[in-house]
Amino acid sequence: MKLPIKILIVSDNPTGFTGYGNQTRGLAARLAKDPIFEVVFLGCQNHNSNETWLDLTDFNNMSISEYKRINCIRYLGSGFRPYPSDVLQEILDREKPDILFILLDSFMLYSNPWGWITNIQIAPTKFVMYFPSDGYPFPLHCEEVLKKADVRVAMSKFAQRQVIDQFGLDDTLYIPHAVDPNQFYPLNETMKQENINYWSKRLNYDFRNKFIIGAVARNQGRKMWDRTFRTLGEWNKKYSHDDWIFIAHCDFHDPANHLNIIEIIKRFKLEGKVIWDGTKVFKGFNTIEMNYLYNLFNLQFFMSSGEGFGIPFIESMACEIPNLIPAFTSPIELVGENKERGILIEVKDFMIGTWNVDRGLANVEDAVEKLEYCYNHREELKLMGKRGREEVLKYYSWDVVFPQFKQLFEEIVLK
Repeated sequence: MKLPIKILIVSDNPTGFTGYGNQTRGLAARLAKDPIFEVVFLGCQNHNSNETWLDLTDFNNMSISEYKRINCIRYLGSGFRPYPSDVLQEILDREKPDILFILLDSFMLYSNPWGWITNIQIAPTKFVMYFPSDGYPFPLHCEEVLKKADVRVAMSKFAQRQVIDQFGLDDTLYIPHAVDPNQFYPLNETMKQENINYWSKRLNYDFRNKFIIGAVARNQGRKMWDRTFRTLGEWNKKYSHDDWIFIAHCDFHDPANHLNIIEIIKRFKLEGKVIWDGTKVFKGFNTIEMNYLYNLFNLQFFMSSGEGFGIPFIESMACEIPNLIPAFTSPIELVGENKERGILIEVKDFMIGTWNVDRGLANVEDAVEKLEYCYNHREELKLMGKRGREEVLKYYSWDVVFPQFKQLFEEIVLK
């Protein structure tokens, strides 16, 4: 086996706050510490022609240098198109990596211009496509992206089953997303009280003796914030509890938004019941802040129409916070179907979204009753939370997931 194994990673910026950036940052940082790998990273939002060296050892204290340093990755600019269709061929020809590892939506590799990845000459480099599916069927025509890849790796069992059933791609592998349970963990009772005091001061609201519902999600159409607030409004109208509050970890000025959710909150008479924690799309919270935020919640709840994986779900599970989420796509496998690690909401109907993909419409009436169940069964929520962390330690910890990637990369080069 030729060493080092040179891997070119193409994904969202590892310095950013997207889910893809989160996962490729974690993967690249661990590969960089292993002497058998050389890592080159092409970040999709890094519109810069300069090559730098990026230290990903600590996300809360990342550093960029013009000079090579130990445990660093080489960080390349991505050109001027939204995805690196204008520079990938040139970089492959120059770098000659052993493996091209891409974590992006399949449609990102098929559009702008149409079908562009299918026209890239990748061989003899081996192409590994690490892909999601957040609905059904698979995005229109995007199976061509999967067929271009030498190795297909689904991030959810849902996506793996889908492409096997729909396209007969029986050799599709499954490796889930991961979280570091040493960074996301439950606080003890003393620290929980200190945490409540900290957030009360930071957000100028007294969280003591409140039932705290939270959601960590982008402000984009697929996340269905309107349906989340509709549910909260109906629950509040029907049961009229006065000791609850909802914390939204999203940016209501997100450029991906398509609704005025401030007006939607007013429409459902939720003024004073929703608190924005101040996060911004391009300046999110670090892992320390996120761990403390999850620990403030009693429950995470939102009405997403489908998830490719759901990093906030495993982050909250690692903190022993259960999830109340729709029973569609990956949430089913993450929280379980019988209240093991959270509760699933019935998906009543579907709408066809972009790329002709069905999006699940969760049943508001069912969600209202399950919110009330959670409100009245807080000790049961704690048990779900404990089982959630056990599941993370067993299946979704980086200590479990990274060796799967390492073995895969070694086997690809050995073939």
